[in-house]
Amino acid sequence: SPLKTITIPRLELCDCVIGVKLTQQVKEEIQSNINRTVVWTDSTSALQNANVSKTFQRFVANRLSVIHEFFGVEQWHYVDSKNNPADAASRGIMPSRVAAPEVYLWLNGPQFLRERENVWPARPPSYSVVARVPSNISQFLSRFSSFEKLQRVLAWLARFKCYIAQRRWRSSPVRMSELFSVGEFQNATFDIVKVVQLESFAEIIGSLRDFPDFASALAAVSRPCVSYKRSRPLFRLRPILMKGVLRVGGRLELSSFDNDVKHPIILPSRHVGTSLLVNHCHVVAGHSGTQHVLAAIRERFWIVRGYSSVRYYLNSCRQC
Repeated sequence: SPLKTITIPRLELCDCVIGVKLTQQVKEEIQSNINRTVVWTDSTSALQNANVSKTFQRFVANRLSVIHEFFGVEQWHYVDSKNNPADAASRGIMPSRVAAPEVYLWLNGPQFLRERENVWPARPPSYSVVARVPSNISQFLSRFSSFEKLQRVLAWLARFKCYIAQRRWRSSPVRMSELFSVGEFQNATFDIVKVVQLESFAEIIGSLRDFPDFASALAAVSRPCVSYKRSRPLFRLRPILMKGVLRVGGRLELSSFDNDVKHPIILPSRHVGTSLLVNHCHVVAGHSGTQHVLAAIRERFWIVRGYSSVRYYLNSCRQC
């Protein structure tokens, strides 16, 4: 390796260049007709660079130009370190270990070279890191510092929608009070819940719309394209869909309790809307502890993994 400190991926790329030059030298010395040449490397980074046609920095680009001059992309293959004979030369073997498997591998090469190509080592899968862009709903909700402010904004939007509808149909405008009614706040709360649930439980809501029976909906959601383990805490609640809102099912259907008590509204554990609701209940309850706030929330809502979620949000309360 050069005297100047250099990273391991660059050193592995330099090894590939040396291997290419040695291969060309051996082919010239043999002076025979070779139909095909295959190059093996255990460096996934060098293999990835050799198979990608894009602009690199000067150091990498110069060495890739040497590699691509003599060998195409299809000639490069991956070999794991266990079957790589070159490791015996680079790491060294003591004379007392003449009968070691590494010596046999160095003298004879890996066993798969004597077999068909379909049993050759497969290239390890490549993984890509994709940045998750926040949705428009989350960005909109994150602009509000409290749940009550969000309710007021949505209530004003509902009033404006009603005003536009009246102007369109040329009906006489209905005079509204400057103060919001309880019904307007409740409708705003339902609007918040619907957008939060649609963002977090879209697949489950769609399945419940197609299959009213919970067992059929569970079978539809539990397909390989959906992670069952991730949604298991929600499935335990046996959710039902009532007027477009996802609620907890259960055995209280025939009880005389209020509908919100029998079937609380389900909310995700980690969401901006859930955070605003928890902080609102925390302030209304006089900055009480986790158990008290969770009990107040469960009068109408059911947060998935409620205790840990409420404790998580309450730990970020600056006043406490």
